[in-house]
Amino acid sequence: HPADRVALISRGRKTTFGELQQQVAGLRGGLTRLGIGRGDRVAVVANNNWYFVVSYLATLGVGAVAVPLNPQTPPSAMASELRAVGAVAVVIGPSARSAIEAVGSDSTPELKHRIGAGFQPDGGISLDELMSGDPVPMVETDDDDLAVLVFTSGTAGSPKAAKLSHGNLLINLRQVAASSEEGPGPDDVAFGLLPMFHIYGLNVVLGMTLATGAPVVLIERFDPVAALEAIEKHGIT
Repeated sequence: HPADRVALISRGRKTTFGELQQQVAGLRGGLTRLGIGRGDRVAVVANNNWYFVVSYLATLGVGAVAVPLNPQTPPSAMASELRAVGAVAVVIGPSARSAIEAVGSDSTPELKHRIGAGFQPDGGISLDELMSGDPVPMVETDDDDLAVLVFTSGTAGSPKAAKLSHGNLLINLRQVAASSEEGPGPDDVAFGLLPMFHIYGLNVVLGMTLATGAPVVLIERFDPVAALEAIEKHGIT
């Protein structure tokens, strides 16, 4: 996509595809220097915002496995989800600070790195600091390589982490593209409201929109009046 084309609008700030590529490459470098690579589980606990997108893409880009978690999850459930996937690192969005800070290191022994989005967590590192070093290129991945672990809603028992490969994500995007002659296309503007810790928000909204070169307006909390204003202001299609 053209580098100067807008990719994300988050918290009123625009990020172009060129900027996003640089930021993600920088964070790939930071994750690599922490020793995070192929197969490692990285939890991303953030609302729909710039922090989430950069962390998610950089995690996939180093061959690691992204585990998007609901920032509103109570601390005890958060600890058990982090344990269940064996997360070695967690990216903590601004809205998830209290939940993560309540997760003790004794309850999550495999969790070595706490990465604060916009702040420096106790004994951890800030995302901005992690991004500021040398970038590294994407690693090669196969279709069968694990990309994401997404927790189910748990309607019939406790939530379980469903495995999705790079091939799964790609085929899903092709299905969405083939299902409609009208789009989405590069002239569309997407309303990124569905939470990205669910697969529809993660792949159909975020993945599909970025793949087609359209901007996505990231919405952290639904408010009817603000939603109508955003739809009008950004020309959301």
